[in-house]
Order: sequence, then structure tokens, then C-alpha cells
Amino acid sequence: MDGLICGTCLVAVLEHLHELDGVVEVAIRLNVAGGSPAVVVSDERLSPSTLAGAVAAAGFAVTAHSFDDRPARDGAPAVRDPRSNGDQT
Repeated sequence: MDGLICGTCLVAVLEHLHELDGVVEVAIRLNVAGGSPAVVVSDERLSPSTLAGAVAAAGFAVTAHSFDDRPARDGAPAVRDPRSNGDQT
């Protein structure tokens, strides 16, 4: 995603992605120079256009993406949702 320059931007995108059906976890690595990657874990399959639409609704753009619908591996993402209490259960 491009345009994320602060924590407020990050929270806006997190909120929109969390509104999607089935989303259980979102992680974004804030890169103020551009190209902030995100990982979305969902109980349901989400299309790239659905994810990009949620990002656009927050006021940002997905400029490039890779889409991987494999089951998530164990382990924490690079950056956790700041609203999370860190509980891994």
C-alpha cells in the first residue's frame, strides 16, 4: 500500500480490513517511504479486489500485490494490530 505515513493511517486501513467478513487478524508493516505490506488472515477466501477495495475505502491504494490463499503458518506477523492485546490463543 502506498500513502501510509503515520499510525492514524495505519489504524484507518486496519479498521477497514477488519470489517471484511471472516477477517481474524491483520498485520501491516508501516513503511513511510512507500510500499507498506499487509498480511490478512481470514476464515473465508477474500479476493484481491475485495482487499484492495477495503484499502481504497480507507483512502489508500494498493499498487502491487501478491495473493496467497494457503493456510497461515504458525507464528506472529511482522507487525501486530495495535488494537490486539497480544493474546495468541
